[in-house]
Amino acid sequence: MIKDDITVRVRNLTDQIVAFTIPELRVRRVFRGFETKELTAAELRQLWYLPGGSKLLQDYLAVENQDLAAEFGISEDLFTHEYSWTLNDVKRVLLNGSIDELADALDFAPIGIVDTIVSQAVILQIPDINKHRLIQQETGHDITKMISYAEELNSLVEDTPTERKTRRVGSNKEVKPQGRRVQ
Repeated sequence: MIKDDITVRVRNLTDQIVAFTIPELRVRRVFRGFETKELTAAELRQLWYLPGGSKLLQDYLAVENQDLAAEFGISEDLFTHEYSWTLNDVKRVLLNGSIDELADALDFAPIGIVDTIVSQAVILQIPDINKHRLIQQETGHDITKMISYAEELNSLVEDTPTERKTRRVGSNKEVKPQGRRVQ
């Protein structure tokens, strides 16, 4: 068993902000996308017992100590595979991995990793239509449509003129002369 005063690395599995508060310890933690922090085992155990804490530790925050992760219900198989994935692992699977590796990830990975797979598939505009279909079948997200919407949005942003706008209604205030009042 891991002692309470041992610090372990904890990593956000998503590109979204993940935050929690432990009132008894007067602690509030905010993890930015993919950020890693050092937390004590005692703090993580306190989080585990809070409402929603187990969900955070199993699906959105990766505890990088296998023994402590096991306390939180993370199997050895999951820990050695998708639970330990980084953003680079997600990109590798989407761009170069096999369809079976992606299917395993969609079936077994924590929700945070699945969300990252979906968002990265759009950002990277993965070319493999079979991977598009698999992601849609497993998550309900139509990657093909999401990519086309993203491209359309980017073209709209690029086409938007950047002219300087002028007021249509004048000001009722008198314009005071600028400069010193006393010579």
